[in-house]
Amino acid sequence: MADVKRATSATYLSPAFNDFLYAPIADNGDGMPLSVLSALARLGVDPWQEAATLAGLPRETAIQRLTTLIAQLPGGTLAHPGPATNIAALIAYLPRRVGSTVASPRGSFDAGARSRSLAIAYVLFMILMLGTQLIATSHESAARDETGRTAAALPTPSPSAIGE
Repeated sequence: MADVKRATSATYLSPAFNDFLYAPIADNGDGMPLSVLSALARLGVDPWQEAATLAGLPRETAIQRLTTLIAQLPGGTLAHPGPATNIAALIAYLPRRVGSTVASPRGSFDAGARSRSLAIAYVLFMILMLGTQLIATSHESAARDETGRTAAALPTPSPSAIGE
């Protein structure tokens, strides 16, 4: 049960790894394909975390690491290797050099995009504030009479003066 909890708590559940993880690598012998995801799970390795690790490695190192992992599968070498057992072809399914966007537990929103978004939000806020000031100023000047007083400062006639 601890293995299930560890696998479901992975922070690397990115759809960018789907092509790699669901690629068939062999036939189980019962006609069912064995995927990279199944092979890694059989080894007790978190498939998404391993995919993120492999994606961050240089290509040759990733090929060597995945070759070693597949060789460790229970039953030794694969009984019925599939066409995708070419490890280089499997590694090609991984997103390359995705850096902090792969390993980020908060998703694929990197720090550079975050700071650009904040800068854009700040500029838009300033435009809104300046626009509001411009509208308020134009309304105030329209309310002024020829003497320079605002409409609020003009005396209001009393009801008795209106009736006369």
